Amino acid sequence: GTMLCCAAEDEACMAKVQKAHAEPLPSTPPVPVTPSKPRMVGSSFTFANATVWDGSSPFDVAVVGVPFGLEVGYDAPGMQLVRKETARLFPYSRLYSASLQDLRIVDGQDLLVSGAPMDRLAGLEAAAAQFFSKGRPLVAVGGDQFITFALMKAAKAAVGKFGIVHIDKDLAIGTGSREQGLSASTALFWGAAASLFDTRHSLHVASRGNLPSQQVELLDQELGFQTLTAEEVTLMGAREVIDHIKARLRRRDGTFLPAYLSLDLDVLDPALYNTVVSSGSSSSGSAGAGEPGGLRVSELRAILAGLRPFCRLVGADVRDVAGQTDPAALRVAAAIVQDVTLLAGLRPDSTLMS
Repeated sequence: GTMLCCAAEDEACMAKVQKAHAEPLPSTPPVPVTPSKPRMVGSSFTFANATVWDGSSPFDVAVVGVPFGLEVGYDAPGMQLVRKETARLFPYSRLYSASLQDLRIVDGQDLLVSGAPMDRLAGLEAAAAQFFSKGRPLVAVGGDQFITFALMKAAKAAVGKFGIVHIDKDLAIGTGSREQGLSASTALFWGAAASLFDTRHSLHVASRGNLPSQQVELLDQELGFQTLTAEEVTLMGAREVIDHIKARLRRRDGTFLPAYLSLDLDVLDPALYNTVVSSGSSSSGSAGAGEPGGLRVSELRAILAGLRPFCRLVGADVRDVAGQTDPAALRVAAAIVQDVTLLAGLRPDSTLMS
């Protein structure tokens, strides 16, 4: 069949396709309070002891929590706990030869939206746009892959063209069909179809596990992605993976296209990071999150640090954090959030953003 897709700004078309091909919503208990519009929810901790953004002050990097995904509930203890863990970390990183204290980091608090999936999509895009409009990177921590589409829409409207470095167990391309509703498991299919990023400069890193069919792989290639599986990453080593990403982001004139980093912590070996699978896992795109294999924490951190000399991040999301309560997993998440925040705040020549 033909690919059924919509322009990124065509909300009516997207709603029509979503209605026709939407996956069933997971069964979740009703929430006691439903916000009527995007809002910021205060917390007793902030990321890396950052100040809470007042809506106007300049910043180098903004960090926000996005506790929801496709699911309609707001049970996200990990958002408070990961803030607490990042506040405990020393600010100076030997990996980046820089300190968080040298950056103007603000905490945008948690962005909550309500309603049907398309309403939440529009609400999150509007909430994120106020940060991207400042011309600085936004790092979103929390929900599932569903949030990536809205965040990339807001980023593209503010900063223009970029590629995506997608470090995730899953491809987020869906079932291989060309007619699919927007969900966590189809976020990058929709992102590519709506031209939110340049697939010629985009790739999946460390994907693993079986697929519903070979059609998923073929559709992924048709859309223009390159893929490095987790097994290939192990065989290649971090340096060669970094070189591969560098070559993918390089333009013909030798410069590098800016990138959006989408990182799901289920890319880690489940023996090292205890992935939380919700009751709606069939829709979340992480039904096989406990599958053996995956990266070591040191491998992932080395790859991220290796992007510093050439990769300018326009934004990032770090997912599979919202439902976490395991202390060991939260310490891992906090360290990686700190790494991504530093990567976003440093220019490709390793100097602080100015």
